[in-house]
Amino acid sequence: MFNQAFPGRPGVYWFLQGRKVIYVGKAKNLSRRLKSYPRQAGFDPKTKLLLAAADHLRWQGLDSEIEAILTEARLIKLYQPHFNLILKDDKTPVYLTITKAVYPRILITRQTGTFGPFSSTRTLRQILERLRHIFPYCDQPAGSRPCFYYHLGLCPGACIGVISRETYAKNITDIQLFFQNKKKRLVASLKKEMLNFAKAQKYEPAQAVQKQLEALSYFWQARVMSLELPRLSQDQIQLELNQLFGFRVNRIETYDISNLSGTNPTGAMVVATHGRPDKAQYRLFNIRSLATPNDPAMMAEMISRRLKHSEWAKPDLIIVDGGRTQIKAVKKLIPADIMVVGLAKKPDRLVGVNKPLDLNTAAARLLIQLRDEAHRFGRRQHLRLRSKTLFI
Repeated sequence: MFNQAFPGRPGVYWFLQGRKVIYVGKAKNLSRRLKSYPRQAGFDPKTKLLLAAADHLRWQGLDSEIEAILTEARLIKLYQPHFNLILKDDKTPVYLTITKAVYPRILITRQTGTFGPFSSTRTLRQILERLRHIFPYCDQPAGSRPCFYYHLGLCPGACIGVISRETYAKNITDIQLFFQNKKKRLVASLKKEMLNFAKAQKYEPAQAVQKQLEALSYFWQARVMSLELPRLSQDQIQLELNQLFGFRVNRIETYDISNLSGTNPTGAMVVATHGRPDKAQYRLFNIRSLATPNDPAMMAEMISRRLKHSEWAKPDLIIVDGGRTQIKAVKKLIPADIMVVGLAKKPDRLVGVNKPLDLNTAAARLLIQLRDEAHRFGRRQHLRLRSKTLFI
């Protein structure tokens, strides 16, 4: 099965037993993933069982990781392969559901839905967060108050009925085409819409649709799961950072706190220089002054101790995981010539700067990558400290 010449590109693959599909998978690199199976079977009993049951293998190369994720979900829903359950450690899969309401809502559910199943809630949320910037939608029931996303410009007002049903339905249709992986049809529909606006001399709506097309093209090439940066030059990333913050950003420091009920709290600092993560500059801080949950105060302690290291390069920008409370706790400690902003979650957004975070830019993905890496880096240290405490 594995003597074929597999392409080194994204795609999906499926194992068969006779004519029955018994497992469907996706890969960022089909060649690397498929050639790993014989080796993996040597130490993973479930993979060994799969290979013993399968008698042949098929695959399909695709243009991007996004398409692989969507195609995998469609094939799993179609074939219901037995091994997709036992190889996922019996984790409940997630689905994307589009409701039947007058203004349809888009929801992530654990029950069978419109699209899916998807093996990762995190991946599905990342896709929806980026897609929401291209085709705004609502996930709240219609009512008298605007939802949280409406204030961010990521809900078109379906929650309060300020968008027509026809216009909103167009957004939902475009999202459906995206998840059906009907790329050509979606692009053709948007190009036709843009042309109609231009013929009617409605140039602003035509330009808005053009931006949707550009964002979609960029999105389809994004690596959702790894949040890796596209292969842009450092100058291009630097330019996007400069446009976002209004000055040249050479060194970015990002901070996060990990603690459980205040025990063994740990702070992490991760660094990017000239638009690239700089792992040699990462630092960990064991929080000393508090033993009760207080993330802002712990953040303040960490940054206060960091600023005593005059031998470390001076940051141009400090990013804290959180919002205004965290910014307020640390801003009084930081010299006025260093900018401080928060990077909040759900949705990913900047706090303390008057510009939206465009998730389709390399600069945005760099900032999100740094925040998430600070969380992972600090959490590993926190768990090490907890394990030592438990076994003393």
